[in-house]
Amino acid sequence: MKNAAILSGRFKNKVKQRKVGYSSAIVKFKNLYSGTVTKNFKIIPKKTKIHLVKSGKKSITVKWNRLIGDATGYEIQYSLGSKFSSKTTKTIVVKKYSTVSKKIGKLLNHNKYYIRIRVYKNTANAKVYSSWSKAIRVITK
Repeated sequence: MKNAAILSGRFKNKVKQRKVGYSSAIVKFKNLYSGTVTKNFKIIPKKTKIHLVKSGKKSITVKWNRLIGDATGYEIQYSLGSKFSSKTTKTIVVKKYSTVSKKIGKLLNHNKYYIRIRVYKNTANAKVYSSWSKAIRVITK
């Protein structure tokens, strides 16, 4: 395909080619090459950052930066370990994209917790997730 001339290239979903979700590109060849190639790809949302973490008695309040973009909500994970193993990790889903803070309660006193967040978008096929933010360590009072 080094010297292949592309006859045309187009997006299957022209309106949604820059929005979060799934799409595909179709490439048609000409001259010495013939045929078409279809490649599917996923457009993921931008990730967000944790802006502020406050520890309280048996609770933590998390505030994050709301990005202007195409998303449905957030997932917050908190864990006793920095590796976020399934035994010590719990996940909270924030369904409103306009929400920028969440209070997590019923935690253990004087323990280290690691917190991270990611953005998700509901599409027709499935949920599309951003990558996780950097984990923040906080100690409850």
